[in-house]
Amino acid sequence: LLSNVTAEQAEGVCERIRQALEKHVFTTPEGIEFSITASFGITQMVATDVPKEYLKTETLEVKIPDYTNRIITRADKALYGDKNGGRNCIKLFEEEANS
Repeated sequence: LLSNVTAEQAEGVCERIRQALEKHVFTTPEGIEFSITASFGITQMVATDVPKEYLKTETLEVKIPDYTNRIITRADKALYGDKNGGRNCIKLFEEEANS
């Protein structure tokens, strides 16, 4: 989770992580080398994610578990929604494409 960043900035962060993982060679205690790749699903929190009654409270931290599932579901849809999207990639949630 990233706070106070745009979707484009989040994409940049994910791309740097993706590239670093792709280039790194890991070694097991037995000396076996291997590489990994990662894919990322990106979404943004929007005003409709937070029920109106929560906006009247002094802090949202207490209520976070109640609505984070919506956000995680969108990131999941971005990541897995396009079955032809491939691996080792970054996908930004787009409402039209995932409705």
